[in-house]
Amino acid sequence: MTLLLDAYLALKPPNTARAYRPAIAGWLAWLGKEPARATQRDAAAYAALLTSASRPSTAAARLSACKSFHRWLVQQGLARANPFDDAPRPTVPRCAASRVLSASEVRRLNSYLDGPTWLFADDLPPGRLRDRALVGFLLATGRTPSEIVGLLRRAAGIHRRGLRTL
Repeated sequence: MTLLLDAYLALKPPNTARAYRPAIAGWLAWLGKEPARATQRDAAAYAALLTSASRPSTAAARLSACKSFHRWLVQQGLARANPFDDAPRPTVPRCAASRVLSASEVRRLNSYLDGPTWLFADDLPPGRLRDRALVGFLLATGRTPSEIVGLLRRAAGIHRRGLRTL
């Protein structure tokens, strides 16, 4: 079972793999049999256990990891069905961290980034174009800053001995 988990997590970004590993390992330990033999009843019982023992957001995140793992098993032909497809999920209340900026907040942010009108490109403060591009990308895609940093590091080809530019 560890080999399957390792193979699955090798396909995930590092932060996702770190978050998924304990969630899926907990499920596999609780299950006590090959994951391909898991039933909908097993998944529902585990979902009920997580929901009763954890905060709704924690239970939902762990169940999401398990569902993703079983989806991969099905795609690889290692299981016939995903037992988590119909498993009950706890309701997670929206939190302040996931709040969306209003149109006026976006205008204020863009106005701040635009700053005063510059006559010459040489007069632009260092990093102004970079900041504008990054904030624009964040607003357009809904990505988090940590996702952008990871994306930029991979795209830039940072290596031990230097930086490869594209």
